[in-house]
Amino acid sequence: MYFDGYTESMTPTRSSRSGPVRRGGLATLEGFRFELSGGRLALDFINTLDERPSEHARELLPAVDALVEWAGQAGLLTPEHRQALRHAATQNPTAARKALGRARSARETLFALMREVTRSGRPAPADLLALNGLVAQAAAWRRLHATRGGFTWTWHDEAWTSFDFPLWAVAWDAAELLTSDEVSNIRVCAAEACDWLFMDRSKNHGRRWCDMKVCGNREKARRFRNASR
Repeated sequence: MYFDGYTESMTPTRSSRSGPVRRGGLATLEGFRFELSGGRLALDFINTLDERPSEHARELLPAVDALVEWAGQAGLLTPEHRQALRHAATQNPTAARKALGRARSARETLFALMREVTRSGRPAPADLLALNGLVAQAAAWRRLHATRGGFTWTWHDEAWTSFDFPLWAVAWDAAELLTSDEVSNIRVCAAEACDWLFMDRSKNHGRRWCDMKVCGNREKARRFRNASR
């Protein structure tokens, strides 16, 4: 397994979202294609649908290739693994397309679940049931690994050969987040047309925007325009 956790190496760049953004993860052949500013693997995956509340939500995973690229930037797949999965997708496009559909469907379930966690702390039973199903699938590929200091969880060496591997990793991370002390730090961006999720690790836990330089400034500009009318 190439990477068994989430890390962030924030690199300034630009996006089709308004203004400069900061993207994290590992550089791929396409550079930093995705903005990984959520602070957790599961939240960054949920954020692959942009402008969710608007009438023109923008799909950032239009094809399996994009899902593979996201998994690479998130540190889940090596370049060799990505190349192998892309080749597998050309050999079995139907299976790849179905896996992409499962990933998108699970993403929206996870969004609904996490959003409700921020509101009431009690997600819909159906959403929790769906997550438990994904966690059970992921668990079949998890292995305990002995280290010099004790034990750690890793993925089976062949887990990455499945198109569903990114989804399993996301589900496992979501479960770990929900059972951690950080669950109360999950936030939904307050911008009118965003709804991106992020971890609020600010000192006073009062952060409102997924990215102050993007949604924060955009929302301030919108309010100024409204006040000037």
